[in-house]
Amino acid sequence: MNKPMWVSAFFVLCVVLSVTSCQTVAGREVFETWSTASQNYALYVPARSGDKPLPVVMYLHPAGDNPNPGCRTFWIIDALNAIEPCAVYIPHHPYNVLDQGAGWGGTYDAELRDSLKEALSELDKKIAKHKLDADRQYAYGDSMGGEGVVQLAAKLPGRFAGLVSVAGYAERRGVKEIAQTPLWMLYSKGDMDWNVASSLRNLYAAILEAGGTSTRVTEYDSQSTGMDAHMYAIYTAQGDPEVLQWLLKQRKK
Repeated sequence: MNKPMWVSAFFVLCVVLSVTSCQTVAGREVFETWSTASQNYALYVPARSGDKPLPVVMYLHPAGDNPNPGCRTFWIIDALNAIEPCAVYIPHHPYNVLDQGAGWGGTYDAELRDSLKEALSELDKKIAKHKLDADRQYAYGDSMGGEGVVQLAAKLPGRFAGLVSVAGYAERRGVKEIAQTPLWMLYSKGDMDWNVASSLRNLYAAILEAGGTSTRVTEYDSQSTGMDAHMYAIYTAQGDPEVLQWLLKQRKK
């Protein structure tokens, strides 16, 4: 999909903010940024007292160079921590036309893509380093990231306590595995450019047929189609505090 103008502005802002990343200091918040040969990463850990491990949420971004992981002010960090102290992990997959819009791994793939495998490996390292709660791992994804979230549910049932997928196309595969993890899928009914709406309706119907009871669906009536409907779902979900509240309430069965 073409990058909207807000992506470029957001990228510039985040590059500036990345210079002032927080350092690891006992009793204070932590904001780390690092890179591998193929991807960039950021981790936010709020200030905490005591030894209770914090939950961690992985955010998977849409196609395109957003967000730059050096951005401490990215929306989901403060939104989650307004609910409870929560670590936020943001991998960044640079845009590549060869990804075909699914750098985090399409649900038509037989296996997780290397980009998502690496992101999970880096997450494991940070969970160990910062003593985060491995039983309260969550993932939230928009568009391409939402597609990746469904792939995580299909390929790694039992790893995550809860998942949110917004406007992410999904094939009707791995239904029994997907049904094992609490999953909330949100999309606009007019989002048909990539068959997002119809694909998610079909997937949800298949989950119900398989006896799944942990999947939730919200279909927005955006009164628009195409990219407008696509972005409507993303922005509406981001502005709804119930979505993240629901996510953090989920626990492994």
